[in-house]
Amino acid sequence: MPTSSHGLSANAHKMSEQTAKSPIHTMSKTAWHALTKRVAMPILLCACWAACMAAVACHPHTRYDEYQHTDAEGWDRDTVLCFDVAPVTSTDTYIETLNIRTDNRYPFRQLRLIVDQEKIPSHEHLTDTLLFSIYNDDGDNEGRGFSLFQNEKVFRFLPLSQGDSLHVTVRHDMRRHSIPGIHEVGLRLEVN
Repeated sequence: MPTSSHGLSANAHKMSEQTAKSPIHTMSKTAWHALTKRVAMPILLCACWAACMAAVACHPHTRYDEYQHTDAEGWDRDTVLCFDVAPVTSTDTYIETLNIRTDNRYPFRQLRLIVDQEKIPSHEHLTDTLLFSIYNDDGDNEGRGFSLFQNEKVFRFLPLSQGDSLHVTVRHDMRRHSIPGIHEVGLRLEVN
């Protein structure tokens, strides 16, 4: 049986050339490239999104970041939201930020909130009245977002000693007893 210079029989060499040129082989390559493009791009986008979320969510200076849900149909004045911050691990000045998430059903330009907090173990009481601007003069929501809008306000630079904890309550101080359009209220504590 005659052999080629590569050590293959002439028939085997001819079959390998035909296989390389066959439409099935070419279609498989094309299908493979199309598949990898369709699969690789979403995977790459998901990986980038996850990395960005991890970078934002795991900010090294954030010590507390929690949200409490309200009834979006109407947050009653009697409903008090509570946040309990665990003892801090270092003596430092902390930045306190209050976040609210609203939708377009919120009927007023501004929102007034009362924030009461107690430092534990000293039992020092602190009260802040916060005024959020929800809509600008043109009626556009000033928060970030599309269907839910987030507004935030830094309201205090609070010195805490190692081992101090906080009990924080938030309630609205609007004339109407029940106000619609507020979905969540959040408290964030960061090292200054």
